[in-house]
Amino acid sequence: MMKHGFLLLSIIVLLLSACTDMTYESVSSQKPLASISDEDQEQLTETSTEEQDEKVVLYKIGETGEIGNFAFTVKDAIETKQNHDKTTENKFVIITVEAKNIVKKPEYVDSDHFVLLDAQERQYNSDNDILDWAEDKFFSLHEINPGLSFTAKVAFEVPNDASGFILAARDNNFDFGDSKYIFFDLGF
Repeated sequence: MMKHGFLLLSIIVLLLSACTDMTYESVSSQKPLASISDEDQEQLTETSTEEQDEKVVLYKIGETGEIGNFAFTVKDAIETKQNHDKTTENKFVIITVEAKNIVKKPEYVDSDHFVLLDAQERQYNSDNDILDWAEDKFFSLHEINPGLSFTAKVAFEVPNDASGFILAARDNNFDFGDSKYIFFDLGF
């Protein structure tokens, strides 16, 4: 029995590490360029229509982007060292996001739909433990009926030197290498 438990645990660890690697590669390959030089901008305007259709949009706070079964809107984003009774020597990035179900059946949204990127190409997973369970609404396998929205917070802990944040929202909870992403510039 102990052998089977160890084998099962080993398989789970391998799968989780593979998902993390696939998420990093998938997000990195789809991330918009932070800044485009005038020369590169000229080349972009000369590209074919097909290539322009694949161009990645960088949404701003207040704008809505659609991916998978949801339309996401970043309502607000802050950087802080404290959220309610939780403090850190690093920084918390806390983002308020509205998720609207745009399909014809109930769908679940979770904080795993989101990844935070910084200017140094580092990626951060969300951490619901930063949020106050009594005070903050957060994404935790929340079911949303068709046509309805749910607004909640998603939180990340990042090092003090992190800046240039972009929130990536994916088309499902897990990235096995084939997820699609949309990106929101947080403005700090």
